Parts: sequence; C-alpha cells; structure tokens
Amino acid sequence: MKNEIASYLEEYNINTDVLKDDNEYVNMFFGTLVSQSIDYWFNNSSKFIENNETEETFSQLNDDKKRMYKNNMEILSQLNIDTKEIIKQLVKESIEGALFSLFVKMDQSPYGKFKIILESENGKKLGIVNNKIDLHEELFKWRYLFNKND
Repeated sequence: MKNEIASYLEEYNINTDVLKDDNEYVNMFFGTLVSQSIDYWFNNSSKFIENNETEETFSQLNDDKKRMYKNNMEILSQLNIDTKEIIKQLVKESIEGALFSLFVKMDQSPYGKFKIILESENGKKLGIVNNKIDLHEELFKWRYLFNKND
C-alpha cells in the first residue's frame, strides 16, 4: 500500500524520498484529499457564480430547486467581475474556514484528542494522519502544497 500512496503523491510532485515514515505518507495523502475536496467545491461554486452552469447541471433537481438556482444565477449574472471575484474569495475562505474550525475542535476536544488512522481493507494500520502535529496546523501546509486554484 505504501507504494500506491507514494505513486499517488508523486502525481502531486511530492518527493516521497524525504518522507520519514508511514505516518508522513498518510499525512500527505490525507492532505491531498482535503485539498481536492476544497478545490472541487470551490470550482463548483465558481462555475455557478460565473454562470457557467448548464441545463444538465439542474436535471436532477426538483422544480423548486431549479427555479431557485436559475433565479440565483440571474442575480449573479448582473454582478461585475470584481464583485464576482470577491464572492469567490469569500466562498473559498468559508470552505477552508469550516475545515479549519472542525480541525481545531478535533485537536482541542475537551474529551480527548482525535487521531485519524488509515487502515487497509484487512485492518492493518497504515499510519496516523495527525501523529505529531495538529490537523488545523497542517491545513495551511496542505493548501500550500496541493492547492490548484491559486
């Protein structure tokens, strides 16, 4: 499994030779997943703000939701480019802020510290994401390393 994670990380230009142990591999892997999720939802919102959505986007929604989304898109289409950029920045900060707050709560729970462990399908422990450093401190390192939107 370590080889698969190493191959995956190399796609992100991470030099796996500098990773000291399995925990660092798992930490970097988790960081890519967090960053991919942030990027996905930011890009999804950006398309909406820029009015790049298509009818197909709304095909699975009920009629009330379709009307709401179309109304929102009409309002957003009236905004200038600078305003849209500010809104997109606020969306990005909100997504990252929500994760940061969650990670702080996990790191500073009054009942104990959460540990995120990656296990293989057969139950073998592959590593701990937050073995040495708190998740909320790692978030910005992961964003620096893996952010596709800056």
